[in-house]
Amino acid sequence: MKRWVKYCLLILLLPVLTACDSVWNDRLALKSVDQPAMEALVQEQGWVLVDVRDSNWYSGWPSGNDPEGGHIPGARNFDLAWMEADPEQARTLLFSKGISPDKSIVVYGRDKQDAQVLAQWLVDEQGFSEDRVRVFEEGFSVWLARGGKPAKLPVYERLESILRRLGITKDIFSVVYDDRAAAERVLCVVYDEERVKWSKSA
Repeated sequence: MKRWVKYCLLILLLPVLTACDSVWNDRLALKSVDQPAMEALVQEQGWVLVDVRDSNWYSGWPSGNDPEGGHIPGARNFDLAWMEADPEQARTLLFSKGISPDKSIVVYGRDKQDAQVLAQWLVDEQGFSEDRVRVFEEGFSVWLARGGKPAKLPVYERLESILRRLGITKDIFSVVYDDRAAAERVLCVVYDEERVKWSKSA
């Protein structure tokens, strides 16, 4: 069985493996760090922080379990799903985000399990040294619950600002999927703003 197939299966089996934590830890034994250690590695020693969650959650959309989306400030996103790409394409994407074997990496996800999948893949498939890969064991959800202030991509922050100006109290996710009228109002504002920018630059 090709190795990339093995990792795809691991992703699909995450819910089952989470229930068997002791077995999982025997299989994936890369070193874990808690929040103070993670912050020290990133802020004081320059380790690269990598977020393995869905890119929409990284951008700012809240997941089903978290009240707020975004990412730990300074983190770079490498969605677990991108592991399924051709190995060379995956490597190119990693390098484009400054994630390379010559760097020291701290990986986090929703929890320890999904972060361990990517961390092990970096070691097994992408040539990273085990000594230079760590897993932030508590993950984004715990970090957020402890009062962490997530960063969000500019496009998401812009949409949030428009919602506030229009007096729409729903979050962006609810507007896009459940309220067509509100979504059309937001799009009209975006269109008007872009038209003004275009006229000034023309």
